[in-house]
Amino acid sequence: MISVISIFQMVATIEQIREAVQRVLSGESNAAVVRSSQVKRTTLFKFLKATNNSEVIERKKSGRKPSLPNGVEQDLVSWIAAMQRAGCPVTRHDIMMKAQQIVQLHSGITQNLGRGWYQRFSQRHQELSDRIAQSLTKARNNVDKDGIILYFNRLLKACLAFNCSPSDIYNVDETSFKTKNSSKKVVAIRGSQSVWATEKSVPYHLTIVAAVAADGTFVPPAFILPGLTCEAVVLDECAVHDAVVTTAPKAFINAHIFNNWLETFGEWKMKYRGCRPAVLDTVGTESWIKTREVVREDVLFLPAKPVVRKRIKTNSEWHSIKDLYAAASKRQKRK
Repeated sequence: MISVISIFQMVATIEQIREAVQRVLSGESNAAVVRSSQVKRTTLFKFLKATNNSEVIERKKSGRKPSLPNGVEQDLVSWIAAMQRAGCPVTRHDIMMKAQQIVQLHSGITQNLGRGWYQRFSQRHQELSDRIAQSLTKARNNVDKDGIILYFNRLLKACLAFNCSPSDIYNVDETSFKTKNSSKKVVAIRGSQSVWATEKSVPYHLTIVAAVAADGTFVPPAFILPGLTCEAVVLDECAVHDAVVTTAPKAFINAHIFNNWLETFGEWKMKYRGCRPAVLDTVGTESWIKTREVVREDVLFLPAKPVVRKRIKTNSEWHSIKDLYAAASKRQKRK
């Protein structure tokens, strides 16, 4: 019976290669070093040449070499992190386009970098990961600690000056609803808890102005619709009494609409609380809001049959459901 024994030579480690090179530099012959170590003759000659050229002795990975040097790739990772901190996180396509520009500037040739390059790039840099960026408006992201402290101090000063109770302090906010979700998949630093993107488009189609007192009492909501007109039956399905509606070109609130809302809010507060509102202006001095007194005679009449789909002009004024029906039933004068 004949047995065949295969002898495999173990691959030399980088430490064994460095030791073999040092033995040759100390005076031993190449053949003696090869016979007494696991380093092959070709490997020994290769690293001896690298040592004579003052190169670092290291074992390089097999396969295709990266299109960008290691230092340039680190700069690309730093650029990705900087764009994330600025609120403009980049996508895979942005990274590939930026890498192609760097290759063209670095080597002077045009090279298309696709999904394969990006996959190898992400494997080399495990600190990068795919995330979903949360959309934040620029105004919301600009809120800082100093601004909150200043707001709190002014609110405290106003409450003490006017001897306010919880029923006199209102928190007013306007919330816009979007027609689509602009969140997108981006590349960010792995483990980071703040991944957001500044909104560049304005896809709002509806704005609601809400006010709630510190004691829990809420003010009827105010709706801002896009355009110049709205349907007369727009508030028919609203379950909240005394809700109002107006229009704006892009459903955004502006100074004129907000001032009109303050007047409407003053009428509501006088009706249900028996007093007018007071605010703290931007320069820090207390002032009373001067509201226009709207004097109207209440006439008893049978409500006219509402005209379905009839539209009325709001002129940025707030209208209740009663005002909408009155405007819809009003006859147009002939020219």
